[in-house]
Amino acid sequence: MRQYCEPHAHPTESIIYTAKGEWVLYSEGKRYHMKEGSLFFMPPDIETGYEVPFASPATLLIIKFEGEKDPEEFLKYLEGLKDRLSESEQKGEIFKISALPMNHPARSFSESLKQI
Repeated sequence: MRQYCEPHAHPTESIIYTAKGEWVLYSEGKRYHMKEGSLFFMPPDIETGYEVPFASPATLLIIKFEGEKDPEEFLKYLEGLKDRLSESEQKGEIFKISALPMNHPARSFSESLKQI
């Protein structure tokens, strides 16, 4: 998969459960190697990113605590997500680990995992 997502904040809290595979969660300056069965609570307004330095994909269950928001509004957000991400990538945002500089901490961390 070799995916990368720069840390960014969400206004709501979430619980992230790793159902299959492995990936790296980056939050508050620390990287966590998430494996099948891992659980993470993400508070609101905390910058969090992810990295998938592995060839296989990971399957995640993300439970969002949206409060009183309209579920239809969230579905509209999801429907347009692919196009918005594609547009961001065209503008230069990085979504692949291979596009990061060789000395980027995400690359160093993923290399350290290969030593395990």
